[in-house]
Amino acid sequence: MKALNPEFVDEASRVFAKAFFHDPLYRWFFPSEKSRFRKIVALYRFLLLANIRHVWVSSELLEGMAIWKSPYDHGITMSFSLLVQGARFVFSAGVVALAKMVFFALFTSSFRKRYMPEEVFFLSAIVVDPPCQGKGIGKMMIEGFLVEAERVGVGVYLETQNPCNVPYYERFGFVVVEKGKIGVLDHVLMKREAKSPHSGNEKRAEG
Repeated sequence: MKALNPEFVDEASRVFAKAFFHDPLYRWFFPSEKSRFRKIVALYRFLLLANIRHVWVSSELLEGMAIWKSPYDHGITMSFSLLVQGARFVFSAGVVALAKMVFFALFTSSFRKRYMPEEVFFLSAIVVDPPCQGKGIGKMMIEGFLVEAERVGVGVYLETQNPCNVPYYERFGFVVVEKGKIGVLDHVLMKREAKSPHSGNEKRAEG
């Protein structure tokens, strides 16, 4: 895996839009299929730039991408140009979508403060380009992140609004921490407990 080159943010945002087009959260944000793709692209053009130090890709082909945040570094990077771009997105998104996104942001911020400590890794988003799905790219990326977490002995948290994703994440050792409702959406917070980098050796020694 490697960090996303900012020059490829436009292409990367289109991959996010393809992957999230039918996701419950973005169908709720943008009910109209005619404008949904364009609006998700605009949203992720802003989000990827704001999180650029956290964005990782499977390769230069951008088959898979993730926003992976380190302990005590869950924030975003802002600049004047980003503020201008954000303002343009807000103007184009529409009042109803904007109200939903503000409500979502407030809800998730409160949810994380209650249930997610700062000293953990946070898998904020992960996508695989639809034509590349089913090839193990998402699995490879998640396992790579978990190796990093285990190396430093820190837990990992993630969120999903798609109940179908829960069993997939459970295969990697995640468990549900708490569930909530955002409008008509189910919001699920999951965690994978911290594992000591020496835990495997200790088990072998005990055996």
